[in-house]
Amino acid sequence: MLLHRKLARLALLIAVLLIPATTRAQQQVVEQAGPLAQPIGMKTVEKMSGVLKLDADQKGLVRSLYVGYRASYKQLAADGDKELGALRDKADDKIPFDRKQEFKIAQEFVEKQDKLAKSFLDDLKAVLTPEQADRFERAERARRREVGLRFSFVAGEAVDLLQIISDLKVDRDGTADLKEATEQYEVEADRSMVAKDKMLRDVFKQIDKFEGPEPDPKLIQDMLKEFFTNGNRVRDVNRQYARKIEPLLPAEKRAAFDLEIKKLSFPRVYSESHAQKSIKFAQGLSDLSGDQRTELASLAESYGQEAEGANARWAAAIEDKQAKVAGNFMEMMMGGDEDKPDDPLKLAREARKALDERTVARVSQILKAEQREKLPKAEEKSGYERPEWEPDFDERGNWDEWRKEDEEPAAKP
Repeated sequence: MLLHRKLARLALLIAVLLIPATTRAQQQVVEQAGPLAQPIGMKTVEKMSGVLKLDADQKGLVRSLYVGYRASYKQLAADGDKELGALRDKADDKIPFDRKQEFKIAQEFVEKQDKLAKSFLDDLKAVLTPEQADRFERAERARRREVGLRFSFVAGEAVDLLQIISDLKVDRDGTADLKEATEQYEVEADRSMVAKDKMLRDVFKQIDKFEGPEPDPKLIQDMLKEFFTNGNRVRDVNRQYARKIEPLLPAEKRAAFDLEIKKLSFPRVYSESHAQKSIKFAQGLSDLSGDQRTELASLAESYGQEAEGANARWAAAIEDKQAKVAGNFMEMMMGGDEDKPDDPLKLAREARKALDERTVARVSQILKAEQREKLPKAEEKSGYERPEWEPDFDERGNWDEWRKEDEEPAAKP
């Protein structure tokens, strides 16, 4: 029974229906639909406007179109929630909750929102000049990456090289070589996004086979293998083209390009650590003595060198663990090697943690008592923390971000 529960958990993880069935009955239809109903948000519209190089008048028209799309999406979601509510109201001790009908409502919502999104994009395309229309495929591909890369199965999959280039304020068409490389990458990455979308839809259509009391292990294994294979393909494409693109970027942008790829690939490893924050804060204090500044500078340099090696080992251990998942998912979900004292991932994680603790302690030693009191506190972790090697789904982030638009001043695309 424990194995069945773990298999069900992993199947629901893949289907982006992570909440247990007892509580998921309270989910809204958007949450039921998971990755297949990601709404187009204002940030997406802004990105598309940039890719298409819209003028002021066109941006105004697109904004009006977006307001209409947003209202229609909300209505679709409200209608779906009403249907789910009516279905739940029928259930009692004598009449069991109809799971198949629940899935049917969610599937119908997905179909309706697909048509709505297509209608919005068709209307957007209608306001474009012929030259802009030639660029529309870029905008469509960017949208597919935005949605598809929120559901990452392996480290390095959730990387959008073109978005990084854009964030670094680099014109992807700035040189002939960079334009050629980015266009090739765009086409290669898009093939995998289309494949992933199809896989997610196939899983969604069969979710009742994954969620029952006796989930089919072979069906889950085959599904996982397909997702991990696609994820590895996306990762390899990202790495292949990162090597091609980086030397084509302005020299001053290359280090930032490489670091952003690492952060997106291994967020737990390469996100700013408490030790880095402590050093940076201490160096910014206005009342440091000359000796303190020298010691902090030396500490920052030594920490950077040691962290580089520790991070590389941690990242490699994550990749090694993920390489075993697709073919041994049952063992991994039952615990695998992670509870063993000599597990490489556990050792690598603890080594970086020890380095951070030593560094923070050294910062405290360098500072005076009154300076030390100002240092930032480490973030306290509460509740379950997902292992680094597990698939990482961020569909809630998109939905929450979309809902916040009602609370914030409207932005112009």
